[in-house]
Amino acid sequence: MDCRIIQDLLPLYAEKLTSDVTDKEVEEHLKSCPECMDKLEALTAETVSEPMPDRDIKPLKKARHSLLFRIPAIMLGAALVLGTVFLFVFWGVIPISSGDLGIEIGISGSENDIKLDIIDEDNNKIGEQVIHRPLDLTFTGNCSCMRKSGSVHYDYNPDGSMTAHYYMTFYKEKKLPFDNRVEHPEQFRFGLEPRKGDTLTVHCRDRDLTYDLWELYQRYSD
Repeated sequence: MDCRIIQDLLPLYAEKLTSDVTDKEVEEHLKSCPECMDKLEALTAETVSEPMPDRDIKPLKKARHSLLFRIPAIMLGAALVLGTVFLFVFWGVIPISSGDLGIEIGISGSENDIKLDIIDEDNNKIGEQVIHRPLDLTFTGNCSCMRKSGSVHYDYNPDGSMTAHYYMTFYKEKKLPFDNRVEHPEQFRFGLEPRKGDTLTVHCRDRDLTYDLWELYQRYSD
């Protein structure tokens, strides 16, 4: 192999960065070429005489960089853990179980329907509006506080009326010392004048509780 090629490879060979095949070629050439051997010895001598403080400094630099990156990661992890604990304990993300949710059903107001006069622009009575007593449902959680989320879906009937389907989910919460909510934060009251077909579904952790609001209204109105 040509000396120029061998001499180009000598720095890599001296640092043991060449392949086994290249090593054999270089070693075969060095056996018969004193000039290239002298070049290799000069390279080896330079490598041995170089100061070595960088090898001691680099681990310290790596440790410092590793620590700088690790501290924010630890802080972020701690913040995530604390945030998760706060959500589960103080905000409530898991629905309450049916065994921890009580319900009281009744009819509020007077035993008699309330009648309001309908007046026209000239202050003449043109009819009456009957307001029935509403159905009251009071939910009480076995906890210090309870949070509710809900929605309603309407079915439109051919006669123009609507059937309402209410959906609710209750979550246990931990009451904070500075919490100034209502007198009974563990309760939620739901009142309405239902129509036939109206329903309420309460989603609990273990099962769904579905109530026929019209049937309840008829039962408790008697």
